[in-house]
Amino acid sequence: MRECSIIAEAGSCHDGNAKAAVELVKIAAAAGANAVKFQYWSDSQALALARHDENLAALYERYRLSRGWLADLSAEARHHGMEFLCTVYLQQDIATIAPYVDKFKIASPDALNEPFIQAHEAYHKPILVSVGMLTERELEHSLYGVAHKRYYLHCVSAYPCPLDQVNLGAIRRYHLSGFSDHTGDPCMGAWAYLAGANILETHFRADDTPSSNPDYPHALSPLLLKAYVDNVRQAQAAYGDGVKVTQPAEAETRRYMA
Repeated sequence: MRECSIIAEAGSCHDGNAKAAVELVKIAAAAGANAVKFQYWSDSQALALARHDENLAALYERYRLSRGWLADLSAEARHHGMEFLCTVYLQQDIATIAPYVDKFKIASPDALNEPFIQAHEAYHKPILVSVGMLTERELEHSLYGVAHKRYYLHCVSAYPCPLDQVNLGAIRRYHLSGFSDHTGDPCMGAWAYLAGANILETHFRADDTPSSNPDYPHALSPLLLKAYVDNVRQAQAAYGDGVKVTQPAEAETRRYMA
């Protein structure tokens, strides 16, 4: 059976509340995810400038995760047998999260920011890179000569992503490691696995996450996150090892062969 790691992305669904953030870790664990991921930035104004839109500063500040939560969230994830990941967007924040994360995750807007990615490499941990918005030429340039601890994930940076634009065929075409999923579809992870993904990332929320939360439209409810994980595990079982043999279930019917 081909392995598949599922990352439950909490995003901003903590809604600025520490207890809600811890509850999200528990939801991810109950669903059977392998890892839970959050996002951290120390300076909302600096992040807005990095995204070329100063009007985003107030929104970023509203949903900013406190630095003081990182140790507790990381410990809670490990208590439940999960890895802890956290995306940053400012180079100054890499050192802040480094002691707590098992892997780094680079968001699509920074997929071509080589100095930023290399700054993560100084900590000698695996790096996942989403490649939403990239052209074929940009992607192939990024993949050329890539370090062995970088894993590139197919992604479409639309929230939610329309089903007719998911383009899962890119996973196998460019030999990508996985898929960062913004569809909000509980079947999509299983389909992505069958298309070649070994790493999956999907957004999720709590039942009481307000619909006004910016991640709400593409985040799975706890029930749908559990369905997402279960669907992937079923796809793994059905995929098998690909070796053609007489299966145990058909052993009895071999006697009918000509």
